[in-house]
Amino acid sequence: TIGTEDGTDYPGRLRFYLPLAGNSGETDYQFDGPILHHLLDKDIPGPWINLWEDGEVLSEGPRSKAMQQGAGREGWIFEYEEDAAKYEGGHILIRNTDESDNWWHYHDDDLRLASKAVFDAEGIGGYVAEGRWGLYIVGAVQTVNLTPVYYCTNDAECWPTKAKPLPDTVAANALEANSFSDDGDAAYGTLHTPADDWTVSIAGHPDGTQRPRVVFACGGYAPVNSWNRRPVLWIATEEHEPVIADAAPGRGDTDGDYRLMAVRWTWGENFKRSSGSAEFTPEEADVYYTWRQNANVILRLGWQAGAGALIETKDLVQCYIPPGGLGRGRDGATLGGDAELGLDLAAFDGARLPQKDVRDMRQAGGQTVAQWAGGVADRLGIAGGRLYVDPVVAAQVIPTNPIPSLPSLAPRDGDSWENHVSAVEQAADIRVCWNRHLDYDMW
Repeated sequence: TIGTEDGTDYPGRLRFYLPLAGNSGETDYQFDGPILHHLLDKDIPGPWINLWEDGEVLSEGPRSKAMQQGAGREGWIFEYEEDAAKYEGGHILIRNTDESDNWWHYHDDDLRLASKAVFDAEGIGGYVAEGRWGLYIVGAVQTVNLTPVYYCTNDAECWPTKAKPLPDTVAANALEANSFSDDGDAAYGTLHTPADDWTVSIAGHPDGTQRPRVVFACGGYAPVNSWNRRPVLWIATEEHEPVIADAAPGRGDTDGDYRLMAVRWTWGENFKRSSGSAEFTPEEADVYYTWRQNANVILRLGWQAGAGALIETKDLVQCYIPPGGLGRGRDGATLGGDAELGLDLAAFDGARLPQKDVRDMRQAGGQTVAQWAGGVADRLGIAGGRLYVDPVVAAQVIPTNPIPSLPSLAPRDGDSWENHVSAVEQAADIRVCWNRHLDYDMW
């Protein structure tokens, strides 16, 4: 094994014990079933070890026939699963052949099973020199058959027993032009752990029902050493593009009107909740009466054309008018009741994000940062060109549950986008910025 202690990796030994009788003393018959025991090589006291004092008893399994009197026969199946891209450590799966549907499962973030090749690749020395396996028989005459589990090259397939599709009706608009949803089709995907020489594919079920079918296929000429490995399917997914309306046409401009008196803009910490305001001169008649709340706003600063490249007018900030942020009014005590106009301004997370709820969003765990960010942007109505994902984190996989088939960062319909984004930031150690750059709503 490779065991991690205080941040350092050490070689160790994992033992599976079938006790025939307890040892003498206080611990007599403390464990009357099979146990998993682990001991780091550096802690081995000598040629003999005491199970109760040296190392650690990790887990006790279901009672077996080993404690029964007289001759008996039993079988055990051992499987191990590890996927560093999705979770820490490894999963140990054990079954007694008399109860093959009863799984004895153990997982530890700081424990992995390893071959000599893994030890060498990770630069860990001092591992067991005599090989990967050891077999000890004490107190009885026994016959043992130890053999690898062979999955061979047989293909396997699975699908949901009942079809529970998401809606496939979407609006035909420019943002979704040529998308799969416009054709009424679902996009299926998988969260799985791959295996050499195996392929995992997913598509609609051939019987025409709207549900996925997953197929494991092994290469026809796969080497024999691949036969005792196979993929693991954790989750199958069904996704549809969101229903998003096109933006309202038309854009106004205050340049040359000489009505804008003041503009203020403050960048929020970590480019969150940035906000500002704009004030206009009072006028006898209402101005800019076509402006709407939720509208997109570009703030520009600089001198007229010809003033020089460094100081000519440039677009600096892209923001929005939040709900309630379009202030119009007349006050007889102020300039004879002329029409007054003032704007509150906010970045996307202050203006648009609070108005949107999560709908039909798959869990973030297991997706890359780029995949997750693209799905969020789709559902927030952010055009593809207005999303930026740093290449440094784009391929990073967002952590799953230690048992990846269990939910991880899975928002429910109606949940807050702010809470979901914040949870992913913490889990993946990334930062999501809003309107950090003029060209992007989400960064």
